[in-house]
Amino acid sequence: MEEDYKNGVVNELFVGIRDGTGIAYVGKFWTPKESSDKRINQYFFQNNEPSGFNFGHISRPRWPLNQPPVLDERLMQYFAALKDVKPGVTGSLNKCMEHLTRSGPKHTGRSDGNVSFKLTRR
Repeated sequence: MEEDYKNGVVNELFVGIRDGTGIAYVGKFWTPKESSDKRINQYFFQNNEPSGFNFGHISRPRWPLNQPPVLDERLMQYFAALKDVKPGVTGSLNKCMEHLTRSGPKHTGRSDGNVSFKLTRR
């Protein structure tokens, strides 16, 4: 697969399945526009709830709160095939996809996740 975005190309999506019915993780390999080095974004789940992430150089037991949505309609289409091949994961996958299509609670609306602010005198 190759899905082209403003900041890079998503090259591969991958899913870990626990006990044949639960999603353990969802991830993507992508290549930024400014380099040819593949990078990883991986999101972990426990009982269909976010439990951690791995960005290759950064890992945490919690999800990043300033994260924009991870999956959009273009990437979601690839998960339909998984539901056909492994129907036992459909319920878990749908719940996990809900998390991945929403912004984190501290997302600023900017694609880089940075916060803008203005200093004022008191």
